Amino acid sequence: MNIHPQPHDTMKKVAELVKGINVCMLTAGSCGRLISHPMNPLELDSQGDFWFFASHQAATQLDLSFINIGFSDEDRAIYVSLSGRAELLCERGRIDALWTPLVKPWFSLGKDDPDLALMKFSTHTAAYWDAKSSKMVRLFASIAAAKISKPLLSMPEHEVLANAAYL
Repeated sequence: MNIHPQPHDTMKKVAELVKGINVCMLTAGSCGRLISHPMNPLELDSQGDFWFFASHQAATQLDLSFINIGFSDEDRAIYVSLSGRAELLCERGRIDALWTPLVKPWFSLGKDDPDLALMKFSTHTAAYWDAKSSKMVRLFASIAAAKISKPLLSMPEHEVLANAAYL
């Protein structure tokens, strides 16, 4: 994912945490149910918006007015949950700029596939958990904690942030 410099502290923290995570789960409402899809974020632009390629047909079945995207990096013990809204766009220049051949299996006609759309996700709030301990330290601490029935590591850093751009 291409990450641009962020002008707001909230999105600076989000950008730092999601760097290197190539897949997120997008959850949206559909017919009274929550539906989740793995998505590949293409870009975090300088306005704090995430950009994805999406199937126009599938995305129009979702309620994009309130959605969640979740990032997880088990190795770094980082978990990020973002809530906001999304919109579908068909900006030819943006599609050309973000296009990657890795998307072609889902859009067989390439950039000209009529089902290809851009999804722009605007973050309203962000929550994150960051353990800041190595996987090995967490593993040994978990084993020892189970033996003595007490947690040995402090709670991970956790904060809920509002994106100043949308307040």
